[in-house]
Amino acid sequence: MADLTQSLYDVEDQLKLRGFQARMVKVPNDASEADSDAVARLQGEEPVSEWSQGLRRRFLRRLTVALVSYGSSAPRTEYLIKSASKRLKVKTKIAVLNSLVILMFVDTADATKEELHLVKLNGSVDVNKLQQIDELANSVGLRDTPVMMGQWKLQATVKSPSCFEEWYWQLLAFVISAGTGALLFFQGNYWDAVFSMFLGLVVGIIFLLVPFFPVFGIVAEFSSALVVSFLARVFTHYFVHLDVCFFAMAISGLVWLLPGQNLTIGVSEVVEGAVVTGSARIVKALVSSLQLGFGLMIGEKVAWWLPKLEPTPCADPNISPWFLIIWVLGFVFSMNILLRARWGQWFGMTLVAGIGYVAYELTEKGFGAETAAVLSSFAIGLSATIFSYAIRDIPLSMVMAGIQVLLPGGIGVQGVDILMKEDVMSGISFMMNMVIVCLSITIGLLLSKVLLHDGVFGATKMLKRQHRSRHLYEDYDTKHQDEGDHGTVADNQHEEDEHMAI
Repeated sequence: MADLTQSLYDVEDQLKLRGFQARMVKVPNDASEADSDAVARLQGEEPVSEWSQGLRRRFLRRLTVALVSYGSSAPRTEYLIKSASKRLKVKTKIAVLNSLVILMFVDTADATKEELHLVKLNGSVDVNKLQQIDELANSVGLRDTPVMMGQWKLQATVKSPSCFEEWYWQLLAFVISAGTGALLFFQGNYWDAVFSMFLGLVVGIIFLLVPFFPVFGIVAEFSSALVVSFLARVFTHYFVHLDVCFFAMAISGLVWLLPGQNLTIGVSEVVEGAVVTGSARIVKALVSSLQLGFGLMIGEKVAWWLPKLEPTPCADPNISPWFLIIWVLGFVFSMNILLRARWGQWFGMTLVAGIGYVAYELTEKGFGAETAAVLSSFAIGLSATIFSYAIRDIPLSMVMAGIQVLLPGGIGVQGVDILMKEDVMSGISFMMNMVIVCLSITIGLLLSKVLLHDGVFGATKMLKRQHRSRHLYEDYDTKHQDEGDHGTVADNQHEEDEHMAI
C-alpha cells in the first residue's frame, strides 16, 4: 500500500516537471488532435477529446449511482452532479425520481453522441460512504482531483466494506435501540426496556433474513409489527405484576422502522422544489405507518385467548436525569451503527444528537411539540455545520443522527393504531400531527442552512480547502487499481451496465 501511494506521488511530480517543459514547446498550427491531447496531458490538463468525454460521462453516471445508493436526497444529488458536470465540461441533464434516475448527456454539435440513461435504484443509508462520495463530487475536476483520480477514489469507496455490516453489530444495534427507546420516548420502565430489547432482537433477526428471501421484504415491516405486537401482548398479560406497558414495548421494538426520517426528508424535498420525489417519499412513509399500525392491531388480536387490552397510557417511570444521559448515549450509539458511520464520525454525531435531545426536552413543555421540533432541529443543523469546521467532515451524518432522536414517526404509528380501532378522528389527528412535526423539523433545518450558507447537507469551505489531505486511494487495493488501469473498452461497457457494481 505504501508503494502504491509513493508511485502516485512520483507520477504527480513527473507531470509537474513535464508540464513545465511542455509549456516551453510551441505547438504547430497543423498539429493533430492526438498531438494536442498529448500536450494537454503533459501540462496536467484534461484533454477534451472523444475518449476523454466518454470517460467523464461514465464517471458521472457511476457517481450518480453511488450518491443515490448511499442515501443522498434528490436535490442534493442533482446539485452535486450538475456542479461536477460543469467542472468536467460535460453538458448534463439529471432528474432523480425516488427510485429512478434519469441522466442525459447532451452534445449540441452531434446529436448521435447524446446518451440517455434510466437507472432504477433502491438506496440504503450509509453515512460513511455517502460522506466520501459527497466530498469526491465536490472536489472532482479541481486541480488535485482530475477525473482519473476521481475514478480511482470512487472505485475505492464503493468496493470497500461498509462499517458495521457484520450481523452481530446489526443485532446489537437493534437490541440497544429498542431498550433505550422505551426509556427515552415511550415512558417505559426498566422491565419494559428488558422486554423491548428482546423484541428488538426479534426484529433484527427478521431484517437479517430479508436479503435471503427478497419476496419477504415486501411485508417485512408488517410481519415485524405483527410479531412484536403479539409478544408484547403476551408479556403484558403474563407479567402484569411487573407493571409493563404494551405500547412502550411494541413501539420501542419497532423504533428503527418508524418512518420519521423518510417523512422528514420527503417534506424537505417538497419544500426545496423536488415535488415528485418528495411526494413519493411521503406516501411511502405513510404506507409504512399503515403497515406498522395494521401489524400492531393484528398481532394483538392473534392472542385470541387473552382478554381485550384496555387502551391505557403508560405510567411515568420518573427516571433520574443522570440516567437519561446513559440512555441517550446508548440510543445514539445504536443509531450510528445502523447508519453505518465510521468511528471518526461518532463524536460529532453523538454530540449533535445530544444537543437536539436537550433542546427538545427544554422547549417541549413550554412551547409544544411543533415549536420544540423547529427549535431543536435548528439547533441540530446549526451545531452540525459549526462542528463540521472543527472535525473536517460534512454535516450530513450529524444531521441524520440528530433527526433520529426527535422520532416523529412514533406519533404516526400510534395514530394509525387508533385509526384501526375505529377512532377515525383521533387517528387522522395523530397522522396530521406527524406531518406537522416533520414539517417543523424541515423548517428548523432550513433556517440553520440560511444562517450558515455553506450548508447543512453539503461540504463547508474549510472542508473544500482540506480535501487534498484525505487520500482514499491509500486504502485502495492494488488489484483494483490494476483492473482500472488495464481494463479494456469492453470491460468498461460491461461494468457500466452493472448499475450497482460501479
